[in-house]
Amino acid sequence: MGDTVTIVCPTGACGNITSGCVARTMGVPINLVASVTPNDIVHRTFKNGDFSLSEKVLQTWATAMDIQVPYNVERIVLIAAGLDTGRVAKMMTEFESETKTMIPGDLLTKMKKIVVDTLMVEDEEMVSTMKRVFEENDKTYCICPHTAVGVAYFYKNSSVLPQVILATASPDKFPEAVEKAEIVNKKNEEIEKLFSKETRSVPMQQGDDWERMLRLKIEEITMKK
Repeated sequence: MGDTVTIVCPTGACGNITSGCVARTMGVPINLVASVTPNDIVHRTFKNGDFSLSEKVLQTWATAMDIQVPYNVERIVLIAAGLDTGRVAKMMTEFESETKTMIPGDLLTKMKKIVVDTLMVEDEEMVSTMKRVFEENDKTYCICPHTAVGVAYFYKNSSVLPQVILATASPDKFPEAVEKAEIVNKKNEEIEKLFSKETRSVPMQQGDDWERMLRLKIEEITMKK
């Protein structure tokens, strides 16, 4: 009780990382680790302050993390800057115009006291991590590729304890990755039922008032309840 816990966050836009920074600032005894895909702007930012876009977004098995602009980094920098909005605005204006900026050393030092480490995980390692977790847990526990990005950190840093890895999604959303990992996962009956349900849709034409259509649909569904 009271020991500092390392929270490993598979991340794209740094949402969970940012909430963790807020919690840490409020006194919660945690350290954070950002584990990312080859779209590694977050990794580069926390390693050496290089907040810059790559030439293109790479497609990986962890699709929800395949982004170029981790918009929550601005909030983390703001926390490190002691809510100095003018200083942060100047940096973000440069980023928006030049697609790059450097995090000043004093701010980066403060950020690293909370986000203590990062890891970039390639596609092959995501799949091998999924397979390893499955086999080491009596072939009963299957994780998604996003979660695997976090677990890969544990396998490289298992001496960092206590440690928690955030599990981000159901593997049922990523059947191709599960198959690639050579995992025979038990089918989810609730998901299987969806494939036999009636498909319902409302056609829209260019120029339709989509907001009105949405409100009417919400009212219709609410009335049925």
